[in-house]
Amino acid sequence: PAALLRSGSFRVVARLIDRAGNVGPESLSHRVTIQLMGAAALPAPVVPLAADNLINLEEARRPVVVQIPQIAQAVAGNSIQIYWNERALGSLPVRADQQWPISVNVPWATIVADGFVGPVARPVRYELEQNGALINSPQIQVNIDFRVAGPDPQGPTELNTLLNPVIVGSRRDNAITPMDINQPVPVQVRLYDNPRVGDLLVLHWGNLARVVARYRVTGNETPGQMVDFTPVPYDVITEAGDGLAIQVFYRIFINVNNVRGVNGQRANPTPVRVDTARLQRLTLPKEACSRKWV
Repeated sequence: PAALLRSGSFRVVARLIDRAGNVGPESLSHRVTIQLMGAAALPAPVVPLAADNLINLEEARRPVVVQIPQIAQAVAGNSIQIYWNERALGSLPVRADQQWPISVNVPWATIVADGFVGPVARPVRYELEQNGALINSPQIQVNIDFRVAGPDPQGPTELNTLLNPVIVGSRRDNAITPMDINQPVPVQVRLYDNPRVGDLLVLHWGNLARVVARYRVTGNETPGQMVDFTPVPYDVITEAGDGLAIQVFYRIFINVNNVRGVNGQRANPTPVRVDTARLQRLTLPKEACSRKWV
């Protein structure tokens, strides 16, 4: 009778009774779910980082968060299971004092489980478990682009130790020597295994925030080839100052529409010895040195 029914998940079996009242064995069971209240109209999940319709690698490192807006029908004891690209993120119980929205970080391993690819769409949805019944939310599509230049990232950090460090100086000894005084300083690096047309390498020197040199892959390079950044102006060297281990490193980006680089990775820094004050003294004309001490 309908009055005896309630919402939930149940095991249903049948038994035959003959006219004499003998009861036979149980049949094979069948699991059924009853939802008397009707399916709750669940709100769609929200991924704030996808508000501009794309999540790139830099954003994925923050990390990515999935939010569940308030579910009017949810009560304490219900549970919510979120899925990113059909990978479960774990079951979340609804508490009596539940605060909405519910926010869940998507682990890095889940985000990149299908590789550093793009642009592709990833489905995101969740299930509400209520009285033994599972109610599905609307599914949204989140566009991602995790393509990178060079070797695949080693983790969520920008640093990739598989990228070769730079070699600095006219003598290739990572030191500014008298040969470099008042001259543009050469910087070289050995390319990675899969250089692609348009990949952009940008060089940073010391604590200067700006890019000081660049190299753009033309497509004529071979894996492992030594390439030269645009020479670093000597004014940059003096502006960054002297030190026994000035950190010189580069970032690498894929090319997008020939406008700007995205999805950056960073190589290990090269410590460079810089003592411009001493070098200037060493290169002073003898007459100037004599007059200085008269």
